[in-house]
Amino acid sequence: MNEMSSDVTDDQVQALAATAKPFSLVQLRWSSDRHQDGAEAVELEHKHRMVSLHAEGVIAI
Repeated sequence: MNEMSSDVTDDQVQALAATAKPFSLVQLRWSSDRHQDGAEAVELEHKHRMVSLHAEGVIAI
């Protein structure tokens, strides 16, 4: 088991937490409709948008 570093203080944690922005988390799941006409184009556009947001520093993943 890895132990946490003691180099980080409670004050540092609180200071960083105070600057955190709210976020939403969405979980996408494949469904039987995934293969309907046009679904691949929608999926590709979504991927382009996510990569663009990541490149702009808007999202971390």
